[in-house]
Amino acid sequence: MASSNMTADKSPQFLEAVRLQLLLHDYRRKNQGDSNVADQIRAELEHHWWQLSTSEQDTLEGLAADLNTSLSATPDAKSVSAEAASAILETTRKGDYEHALNLLRENASRLPPDFVAHMRGICWADMSKYDAAIWFFRLATALEPKNEFHDYFLLRAQLFAKQIDDAVQRSMAIVNSNSPPMLLYAASGILFQKALSLVPEQQKDLYWTVIKAVERANSKSSLARPAFLKDAVAANMWRCLAYDQLDQPHDALTAADYVLALDPHHPAASQVRALLRRLLNPSLKAETIEAFDPLHSEDAFSPKFWNFEGSSTSLANYQVSLN
Repeated sequence: MASSNMTADKSPQFLEAVRLQLLLHDYRRKNQGDSNVADQIRAELEHHWWQLSTSEQDTLEGLAADLNTSLSATPDAKSVSAEAASAILETTRKGDYEHALNLLRENASRLPPDFVAHMRGICWADMSKYDAAIWFFRLATALEPKNEFHDYFLLRAQLFAKQIDDAVQRSMAIVNSNSPPMLLYAASGILFQKALSLVPEQQKDLYWTVIKAVERANSKSSLARPAFLKDAVAANMWRCLAYDQLDQPHDALTAADYVLALDPHHPAASQVRALLRRLLNPSLKAETIEAFDPLHSEDAFSPKFWNFEGSSTSLANYQVSLN
């Protein structure tokens, strides 16, 4: 299988050119394409253009074309092609994102516009160009607000792009509405990480928000087979640590047990559980516990919980009406 991360093939000049292309497109959408600022962006974009390889120039031209046609694509419902959608999904699963983008370009008129935007977002995210991915995920959400997968991947892209304020704002909207478990799990992770950056007196309310969001998600999801297992495991680990930070060791222990019910070999949950049991019952026989700081645990907070490496398998859950 091809690598799911093609960033190594892209130069810094290419990444900057993508940013400038998106910025220029936004000026055009605001009818400011002839402004002095837009002219400066064009000049800077041209400067980077001549430093790109032929393949990078082709990819950038494709992005420009996709941006210009995304808002105008309105396929005839009778012409929607399930075969084209399947080919695009399969190509994406194989990690051939350039080919997938070309297939999307060739078949855009025969596919639902939100599907096209979403898959473009997936491709750009898996090439680690998150600002382009965010643009397309936002478009997908605007085209089909009821599809939670658009919001889910938008949150993940914002997290990777370090657009924390935008991600927190969207996460708060999610936890304050009747959202599905998948979105509640994702939003709780972003809010927990935001809490870590606050002063202690500001953390308490956000920790409780995280706990309530995860517990709502748990109540809507099956413990035996949650929709997104890794997200459920990560979110419940954050719930455990939030309880611990709020000095609620009994509830933290219950949350650690929940994590281990989902993933019996989860190392962070196992160690936190051992620490909590010793705290609650000092007479217990000493257990072997490695040096462990739960708030800085690589296992608890590794980007692997949000890594787009899993996006290809997640695509199997992406339901699109092709009838």
